[in-house]
Amino acid sequence: MKYIAAGNTMIDNGHYADGRRVTQNLGGPAPFAYSGIRIWDDEVQLISNVGRDFYTIFKEWLDKNNVDTSGIVAKLDTSNHIDMYFDENGDVLNIDSGTDKQNTYLYAEKIGYLKLFPEELSKFTEGRNVKGLYMAQNTDRLIWEKFAEIKKRDGFKYMWEIECAHCVAKNMEDILFALQYTDVFSLNIGEARNLFQTDDEDEIIRKLKELPVEMILFRVGKRGLFTIKEGKHYYHDSIKPERLLDPAGCGNTSTGSAMYAYCETDGDPIAVGIMANIAAALNISYYGIIPHMEAEREKANAMAKELISKYKSK
Repeated sequence: MKYIAAGNTMIDNGHYADGRRVTQNLGGPAPFAYSGIRIWDDEVQLISNVGRDFYTIFKEWLDKNNVDTSGIVAKLDTSNHIDMYFDENGDVLNIDSGTDKQNTYLYAEKIGYLKLFPEELSKFTEGRNVKGLYMAQNTDRLIWEKFAEIKKRDGFKYMWEIECAHCVAKNMEDILFALQYTDVFSLNIGEARNLFQTDDEDEIIRKLKELPVEMILFRVGKRGLFTIKEGKHYYHDSIKPERLLDPAGCGNTSTGSAMYAYCETDGDPIAVGIMANIAAALNISYYGIIPHMEAEREKANAMAKELISKYKSK
């Protein structure tokens, strides 16, 4: 496979401000990023540890999309199930793993059991000419040291979407360490505010430009995103979706798409931003993950061609 989307898988229950509630949506960083790549190209593999219930709940989706399941490994009886609560703007109010301390503890334990480690990833990249890899990751030094060895050996480009809890000012040294092995860095506006301890967007962009990484995807919610490269920043308005149903995973989906665009366009910041926004607009039009990704390809390609041409002609 040319591309890999690796990391955590979640099964989401969505709770929306207007009273809607939807259960058992496929989610989590890795599947959403997978969909953001798969709308453009079939040559992508999902690598994730899951519960055995994953195959029962999502059999129809796996079959319809001809998903290669060789990297989806059942390690427990049940997957990570979470409740996500959204406000009227589509922003996450709360992510809940249970109503008591025991459930919260068990959820944390399960997250640990299902965490994907570099050693598990290695066999899917070695000798396979992988071009690009997405994985949401924390800032643990040992994990990054092991990952660096794999990246050096196999030569792929890496998109790092930082895990929210680790994107804080006290972790800056560890973030700088990880950026040595990162080609594109993705974070949202809330994470950037926590990292730089400011709400001033101009100041945030200035500080992002100082980070030692080739490109940054800076996501600013429903407004859209910025791509940052070589000291320049490019603003990309969000794209109006056909339907506005479920904001879960828009950041992951757009980040996966951005990784694909980065690899396929020689790091064109305009193409990266536009293709990321297209993926987000498609994602928000469905509950959970995009149900049939290949069916979106013709539309996505037409949109990308038109919007990239329009942006560059300004």
